[in-house]
Formats: sequence, structure tokens, C-alpha cells
Amino acid sequence: MDEFALEHRAKMLDSKREQALSDPKGIGYRLDILDVLIDELNADEDLKAIFGKNVSSKLAVFSDGKVMSIVEAGYVQLTEEQKIRFLSRLKDITERVSSAYERIKAKK
Repeated sequence: MDEFALEHRAKMLDSKREQALSDPKGIGYRLDILDVLIDELNADEDLKAIFGKNVSSKLAVFSDGKVMSIVEAGYVQLTEEQKIRFLSRLKDITERVSSAYERIKAKK
């Protein structure tokens, strides 16, 4: 990409970011927090037992603009027991990551 194209792209991205931030229905997730969440999901032994070694490759993130949901992406046929265990572990992990982030934010 030439310099003009890069400048144009940067302005377009700035505009889109500002538009997204001003939208009261908008939702955003910091990538560093999602990265920590993915690491935690991949490290969880219960989830590895359900999904295999690379847990995150079997999951998907959806958002309706208000709530982010992490769901099984259709690669594994889960039993009812596995669904319950998955949701339980997911709740524990997301709460732990969220609590850690809130503690860090409060220190600033």
C-alpha cells in the first residue's frame, strides 16, 4: 500500500472507531482481555477433556450489541453433561478474568 492509501485507511478507521464509540448500543472488547480469556479457556483441563487440546478452536464469540456470548461452534457433539460442564467452567473462567481486570482497573 502506498502512503496515500495508508493515510486514507487510517482516517477511515479513526472515523469508524469514533462512530462505534459514540453508538450507545455499541459494544467493544479489549483484545488483551480476550487474549487472556482465550489462554484461560485453552489451559482448562475440564474443557480440554471436552474439546481437545486447542479449546478455543472449537468455540465462537457472538455479540448482539449488548452481550458477548462464547458458544460451542459446532465441531463437537456435546452430551447434556458436557454442556453443563462447559457452561459451568465458562462461567468460572469469565468471572475470574473479569474480576482480575476490574482489580487492575481499580488500581489506576
